[in-house]
Amino acid sequence: MPGPAAHAIATWEAVAVEAGRIAPGARFVAAGKSYGGRMASMAAADDRIAPDALVYLGYPLHPPGDPTKLRAAHLPSIRARQLFVEGTRDPFIQPLTDFEAVVATCASAEVMWVDGGGHSFEVKGRRLAPEQVGASLAAPVRDWIG
Repeated sequence: MPGPAAHAIATWEAVAVEAGRIAPGARFVAAGKSYGGRMASMAAADDRIAPDALVYLGYPLHPPGDPTKLRAAHLPSIRARQLFVEGTRDPFIQPLTDFEAVVATCASAEVMWVDGGGHSFEVKGRRLAPEQVGASLAAPVRDWIG
């Protein structure tokens, strides 16, 4: 289980400070898988980090099976571009129409769908190692970042 949100957000803040120290003036893209992406989004919404863009790999919109507990109220306040990489079978974003409605409230956001993909982008009936799945997502995410 991940640690407390306050610790994760403070970690994102420390990462942003260190990135700015190491590479002043460079673009800063905050990216995270599931909880890590959500914590980056919360840090950005609270102005604790100022990324040029955010990439969420399997954003956990709600706990699986409980779409009433949305974790999205902060997303529309984020000024940076946002990319949601999501599997169409991900239990954390069902029903998809609710997820799409949340994304539509964001100022600048897009969804990159993994057709048939679950929370880790695995597609039923297609046997790919996690490294292969990640490699298949890298180029389109890189192109989106620009």
